[in-house]
Amino acid sequence: MAITRNRHACRINAYSAPTDGPSLAPDLASYELRGCIGGTKYDTDLEQVLGTHPAGTVTPFASSNGLLSSGSKVFYKVYVILSTGNEKGSKSVSVVRP
Repeated sequence: MAITRNRHACRINAYSAPTDGPSLAPDLASYELRGCIGGTKYDTDLEQVLGTHPAGTVTPFASSNGLLSSGSKVFYKVYVILSTGNEKGSKSVSVVRP
């Protein structure tokens, strides 16, 4: 997962690395960006869906949810959602607004 940060938003690619490109798996339904605002680690009980992209999309997610003031912290994961109902999340990454 690649991350680009600026003062106003966090951009997270919906695939594991920029050179990988999107998955071509036939049962891929979508990608979801999920986040946990605050705390000390990612907590699936508190996660929120922050964005959804259809299969084949290579446009990065852009999110500034929870990054309202200096010191704000958000943990993110990108999930792969299959048409079978199965899903798998990436490792979490954290972003702290300077």
